[in-house]
Amino acid sequence: MNKKEKIIRKYRHIAISGAGPGVGTSFIALGLACYFAQKGMEVSYTECGLPGSKRSLIWDKASRWKEFKGREFVDFYRMAKDINPIAGRHNYLMIDQGSVDLRIISPENKKSEETLERGEMLRLLASARGDVCIFDVEGSDDYLFAAMDVDVLMVVLDPTPSVIQGQRERIAKLENVSRTLRNQGSQVIWVVNGDNLGVNRRHLKAMIKERNLVYFPQIPRELIDGSEYGGENPWMQREIQEIFYKFFEGI
Repeated sequence: MNKKEKIIRKYRHIAISGAGPGVGTSFIALGLACYFAQKGMEVSYTECGLPGSKRSLIWDKASRWKEFKGREFVDFYRMAKDINPIAGRHNYLMIDQGSVDLRIISPENKKSEETLERGEMLRLLASARGDVCIFDVEGSDDYLFAAMDVDVLMVVLDPTPSVIQGQRERIAKLENVSRTLRNQGSQVIWVVNGDNLGVNRRHLKAMIKERNLVYFPQIPRELIDGSEYGGENPWMQREIQEIFYKFFEGI
C-alpha cells in the first residue's frame, strides 16, 4: 500500500465544524482540501450551511481566483433540491496534480435563502466523490448530523474567552459528538484557530473539557487580505501554504 492509499484509507471522510460562526472553519477546511490536492488527491469539498445566514461566500472568493475567473459554476444546492442526478457534475479547482471539487453555496442560494431540508442535504452529502471528501459544517446545529458518520472530525475554536463563553452550548454539543465518534473508532481533533502570544493555554484548557487541542497560528491579516485583493487562492501564497503544511503535517 503506497502513501496515497494509506491517506485515503485513514482520512476518506473528514468533517470540519466550528464552535460558532466566524471562527475560521471554512478557512481551515479549504486549506486542508488544498493540502490533500497538492499531494495528488482528488478532493470533494461540500459546504453544509444555511445560505441566508452567510456573511460572505466562498463562491465570491473563488470566482475571483485566477483558476476560476469567467467560468460558470455548478449550483449544487439547487441540484440537491431537484430530481436530476448530482453525481458527475463538478467545480474543479486544479492544484498541481490534484483537484478540489467546490460544492458550495451560490449567491442565488443566499439571495433566495435556499435552505436544504435534512433529506436534501443527505442527498448532497451522499453524492460526494473523491479520494478525500471534506464536509464544511457551519457553526449551528442544523446540519450537525453531517459530522456524525466520518473518519475524522475537526472542531474549530476561537481562543478568545468571551467568544468561548458565548458558544458554550454549541461546544457542549460538539463534545458529545466527539465522544460518540471516538467510541465508533473515529479520530477527533480540536483546533484552536488564531493562536498567538496572548492566548493563555492553561486557562483555555480549563474552559474546554476536550484535551486533544492543537494550535493553528494566527495568520497575518495582510496575507489574507492581500490574496483576496490579488484574486488569488490564499493557498497559493507561499507564506500561508508553509503555515498550513507545517500544521497539517504535524497532526
